[in-house]
Amino acid sequence: MTDLKSLSRQRYTPKFKFRLVRVALKTVEKIGSVAALAREHNVNDILFFKWIRLWKMGDV
Repeated sequence: MTDLKSLSRQRYTPKFKFRLVRVALKTVEKIGSVAALAREHNVNDILFFKWIRLWKMGDV
């Protein structure tokens, strides 16, 4: 049986989110894929796109 604690959601600090979004916005042409950057940092790509959208709206 799977331990329920191992299934808990990953939490990211606001600082981590901001740094990763900033890197994505500066280097998207060089890296080619924002989703690839998310995967490199073990972040779900849909969640990462949400962070970018919120940052652009000024909610971060």
